[in-house]
Amino acid sequence: MKLLSYKQDRRSLLFILLCLLFLYIPFSINISIIYAPLWLMVSSFFCFSVCIVNHNHVHNAMFRYQWMNIILGVVLTICRGHTSVGVILAHNHNHHVYTGNDKDWIKPGLAGEGTGITRLLRFVFAAIVSMARGRRHANPSIIHTRLIRQKRLEQTTLLLLSAVLLYLDIVGFLIFVVLPWIVGVALLIGVNLLQHDNCIPNSKFNHSRNFTSRIGNWLCLNNGYHTVHHMRPELHWSRLPEVHQREVEPYMDSRLNQSSIIRYLTMNYLTTRCILQGEKK
Repeated sequence: MKLLSYKQDRRSLLFILLCLLFLYIPFSINISIIYAPLWLMVSSFFCFSVCIVNHNHVHNAMFRYQWMNIILGVVLTICRGHTSVGVILAHNHNHHVYTGNDKDWIKPGLAGEGTGITRLLRFVFAAIVSMARGRRHANPSIIHTRLIRQKRLEQTTLLLLSAVLLYLDIVGFLIFVVLPWIVGVALLIGVNLLQHDNCIPNSKFNHSRNFTSRIGNWLCLNNGYHTVHHMRPELHWSRLPEVHQREVEPYMDSRLNQSSIIRYLTMNYLTTRCILQGEKK
């Protein structure tokens, strides 16, 4: 019996399993203080990876059966530290509709002026506040009743699990679970800025920046192919590279096609100063 809609999501399931192991093994074994920093780096990365898995899942459900997707939503929630379906309003119904313009709750303008590192850090906090404000004032009828029930299930599970882990080990919970949760979300929000900063919101092909490294996209489930994802969000992540090469790359500004996000971040972005007033978009 075929359970997955796409066999490529075996990799997604692997990342989820690794995330669960790195988050919750510290409650059964002692992690040496020598290895704790490395452990936290790896667990934070897998929290980030699962945020991407969740992003892909809310666009294109991983399983063929609804009950399995409901269970998956709960598992993704305890991997990420916030509900799986909670991203649908901010991402699917806002960011994809108003990409980069004034109505986008995570528009690049939230980063303000200054050097890249200053703007990146400012953006993470400003985007979180902006999304919280946006959700508060959004039309509740946008979200289907079924998703509201699922969100309650995910919230309840997360609260119960957090209560149990706090009872077992407060310090361990804060360090080995909450900290990777926070870093994972911060990385996801920061990457979004890199994908849209200084792009052209209303352009058909130049509204997003792409990162085409094979290794990076293997680890991040082709999240680097961002233009085609916004153009055709219903596409499964495994198809993004081929469609990008055929339908986007020949028509886009070549400067928005970067190889490595790490190279772009360190060599082009962190020390670059941005002045918003009079900035050419």
